[in-house]
Amino acid sequence: MKKFSSRKVVRAHLKVATRTAVAGGVASAMMFLGLSAFVASPAFAVGTASNTIVVYGPPDGASIGGYYVPNAKATSGDVVVLALDPTSTGCSVAGGKVSFTSAGECVINFSDPGNATYAAAAGVTQSIRIDAENIIAIPNTTTAGSVEGTYTPDASVTSGDVVRVSLAATSTGCTLRTANGTVTFIKQGTCRILLNDPGNGAYAAAPQVTRNVTIYVANILKTSVAPVTAVINSSYQASATASSKDPVVITIDPLSEGCGIVVQRVTFSSDGLCRIDFNDPGNGAFTAAKQVQQIVKIGSGAPNIQAPLYITSLNAVAGRTLALKTSGGTGIGAVTFTASPGSANCSIRNGVLSYSHVGLCTVTAKKASDATYLASITASATIRVNLASSPFAIRVSSPVTAGHTQETTILGAGFYGVPRIVSSVATTKVTVVSASGTRLVVRVFVANSTPRGLYTLTLTFAHGQRTSVTYTQH
Repeated sequence: MKKFSSRKVVRAHLKVATRTAVAGGVASAMMFLGLSAFVASPAFAVGTASNTIVVYGPPDGASIGGYYVPNAKATSGDVVVLALDPTSTGCSVAGGKVSFTSAGECVINFSDPGNATYAAAAGVTQSIRIDAENIIAIPNTTTAGSVEGTYTPDASVTSGDVVRVSLAATSTGCTLRTANGTVTFIKQGTCRILLNDPGNGAYAAAPQVTRNVTIYVANILKTSVAPVTAVINSSYQASATASSKDPVVITIDPLSEGCGIVVQRVTFSSDGLCRIDFNDPGNGAFTAAKQVQQIVKIGSGAPNIQAPLYITSLNAVAGRTLALKTSGGTGIGAVTFTASPGSANCSIRNGVLSYSHVGLCTVTAKKASDATYLASITASATIRVNLASSPFAIRVSSPVTAGHTQETTILGAGFYGVPRIVSSVATTKVTVVSASGTRLVVRVFVANSTPRGLYTLTLTFAHGQRTSVTYTQH
């Protein structure tokens, strides 16, 4: 095709009728872009083959100072023409590069007038929002913490990039785990955390954000001053603050006697020792505070404190019960016990400890007050439930049948806890339904291919004890 200068094309346009017959009866078209004009005529007819423009990877947004180089292709193979739409704001185009100059909505039109083979392509329009600035936001605004605490900024940025976290050279008292951006406080100091986003082309680099975190040695509780003694029907308004600035949790200790609390006001109702607990579980940056406990002696009677009380029965045997015993304490008050179940699943009735498994449970003893002495309470004691002897299996109560799943019982002794059971035949599978000291109810699946005969089940318990038993296969 013969080339014309733009000036010649413009002159040609002045002489060409606005409607000219072309091959296939298609009307000619004119398109002006800057100083260039393209005129379709019988000698330069546009083809009829389908022509489509595809624009790859447009940015969702941008910021002032950023840029974007569109990657557009047409089926025709022509260079796709790009121009700003008249409604476009905040950007400019030069040399195929779109530069973002101010906040606005950049609207880019892509076109291809076609050639001798391909028809003109349908135009494609692309709209890009331009922000004034690429800004880093930090929802977690922690400014203080304590040793062993951690802090994760969880920062986001307008660009949508992953914010880069680093420590300033002047930072003290902290370390950074770069894999997840978590900062750990290791000693007293000032941790200076730097947050950056270098941008991605469309978005310019974000201004650096610095987060300074003061690190304290510990999370310290400061409490109101409680009375040493109190009379019945009086009260005390408890309060406290924590280094973490968290609300301090104020409760009455379970071992208390003679008091209660409502909205941090402690009321003294009867003789006893009132124990008031102050706690702050921490918040990540600050670790949990060390508990503070205030003890107030209540009432005019029973003024004396008992000698310490101790639980002396600390070991139990599975399959039996344990009568709990104590030493110490003073006075004639009755001794009572409470237990938390623990792994041995313990319970207490009339001073006798029962359990269903080997393991541990926690027991507390309390000696009631009398006319002379206040109540005495032990610290919690851990009781261990042991096996009396190694478990042993005697027999299987019924045979099993090939091709069936059925329940049967293994009889023996020392069956505390659920064992792992394996048959000497690999295709036979055994699961435990229930366990007691002398009986294991099991469910057995036997494959059709298993021949008749005598086989062995091996039982392995959690503590390493092992026993085996033979069974009949029909």
